[in-house]
Amino acid sequence: MKKVIGYLRVSTPDQNEARQRKLIKDYCILNNYEYLDDKEINDEKKSGTITEREGLVKLLQLSSKDADIVMMSETSRLSRQDDLMNLLNSVNTILQGGLDVFFLDSNYTYKGGAYLEPVDLMRLVFEASANAKERKNISLRMVSGKRSKVKQGCFLGNQAPFGYKTIPNPDRIKGKEFGSTLLIIDEANRQIVEKIFDLIGNKGYTIRGTARYLNQSDILKDGKNWQFSTIWNIISNKLYTGEYSHSGESCFIPSIAIVSKEMFELVRVQIKSNHLQLNKGNVNYNPLKSLVKCPCGGNMSMQTSEPTNIYYNCVRKKSDYIECNCKNYGINADFLNSIVWKVTQAFINQRDFELKIQEATKSIKSDIEFKEKQLIKQISLLETLSKNIETATNNLLDEPDKAIFQLLSSKLSLRVKEQTDLNKTIERINKELSKLRTQLKNYTLNIDSALLKSLTEQQKNEIYKKYIEKITYYSETKFKGFIHIIYKTGYDAVIMTESFRNKIAYELPQCDSFNPITRKVIERFETANEPDKAKDYSFIIKADTIRESNYKEMFERNNMEEFNMSKEISKEEIEMRNEADEKYSNQLKELNEAIEAEKI
Repeated sequence: MKKVIGYLRVSTPDQNEARQRKLIKDYCILNNYEYLDDKEINDEKKSGTITEREGLVKLLQLSSKDADIVMMSETSRLSRQDDLMNLLNSVNTILQGGLDVFFLDSNYTYKGGAYLEPVDLMRLVFEASANAKERKNISLRMVSGKRSKVKQGCFLGNQAPFGYKTIPNPDRIKGKEFGSTLLIIDEANRQIVEKIFDLIGNKGYTIRGTARYLNQSDILKDGKNWQFSTIWNIISNKLYTGEYSHSGESCFIPSIAIVSKEMFELVRVQIKSNHLQLNKGNVNYNPLKSLVKCPCGGNMSMQTSEPTNIYYNCVRKKSDYIECNCKNYGINADFLNSIVWKVTQAFINQRDFELKIQEATKSIKSDIEFKEKQLIKQISLLETLSKNIETATNNLLDEPDKAIFQLLSSKLSLRVKEQTDLNKTIERINKELSKLRTQLKNYTLNIDSALLKSLTEQQKNEIYKKYIEKITYYSETKFKGFIHIIYKTGYDAVIMTESFRNKIAYELPQCDSFNPITRKVIERFETANEPDKAKDYSFIIKADTIRESNYKEMFERNNMEEFNMSKEISKEEIEMRNEADEKYSNQLKELNEAIEAEKI
């Protein structure tokens, strides 16, 4: 009586090797073979694509001393790799050990003690090729089935994200082509998700700040405190906008949208902004972080030489990885912070700024309209392409001819790539739209001049982020230099500083500008009225003559005390400025009301 060793393998937890064992044992009983239960090899829950399987290694070490036949239900139990040589080598190794190899599905025995004959090689290659093709067809059917279920709005994941829950799909009784569960909004947690997006997108909270706010407010997640990762998972998941993706298929399900796409992108932009502005453990808060630049191209950060001596210096000078010949000196941090705030505070209450806002607002509205048209066009193209892909997939599953199958597969791959590229384009346009809308919202922000006097450094930082493009410090000597502030609306300010004994700043007229290459001031004035130190030309707008002046020449040609930012102001001038502030505040209010009327 011949002795048989059974080789069993299942690849997933929901499969069962009992069926394979029964088939082999039934065959042994029918042919009067002895099945060796104690020597059975079971590669439980191991994929056939893995070559270093413990059971396979044990199988290849068998010899004629152990049994007469190694029996398997089918060739795919031995190997499911597309590399046919692995299968042929495994069978040859078993045969060289003196054992026969028998596959139930082909009802064929390969005789031990010799190498495979040419006809045996052809038989194995044919069977393995058929198995490989069947595996591909199964994969295509599975993917197609999942995509179909995604379009139905069925949930295919293991656990619904926070803010959602699953319910049985009533259409499941019609057949397995319908998913077993549907995703719906969990109204009990919906407001928490909305609160998270609102805190970050509208109120500027960081992720950790949002977690801290929720925990302190006793708003918990399943009875546990919020962590950075749980907040991040929510704001990163497009499912909350109604966009559900699985198996390469995406669809929009309005019924599960908790936040708008605009809010989702706004949060992403805000998180990036928070990251740039975040002070990582610094003792001294830096309200100008990422805004102050060095002429060499590097950032200028706050550096401390003594507890009370804090300067903005070029970060490249202290880097061990960047070769830098930067010769720009630094500037006292408190001095620069006070100058920037004083200029910005006055700047945001000037009529010139309001006019710049109007111009910038019109330009942004035009850009938004253009981007929205682009987005509609791209979404239309995506919908058409998705239908073509669905048709191509169905044709592929029904095509028996190998050559045509490969041709259709190639075309399908190209269309899937087009679909991916379109999705990336749509995502990019959405991000650009979100940035434009955020910029528009920032421009319409109305700041009460009375409140500006009591703001903290953190609150000032929020204003800087909204209005300032960049600040560059150009040193003339160790204690003298130019500060050039460029605002997002197109306005810029030039300030000359000196700090040898006393810290003095001179804000130049708006009609003047700065040449960063020559590091000179470009003066504009009327030819008929040559500048005189005894006169104040700080408000000249019309320019007939232009000339450049360096730091020293500015003092020689102008009465710089007229530009001194720390000079004493008369009572009459204070009253005039207060009246002007009130006038500008009213005009700004009217502007905001006009913008609101246009439903921006």
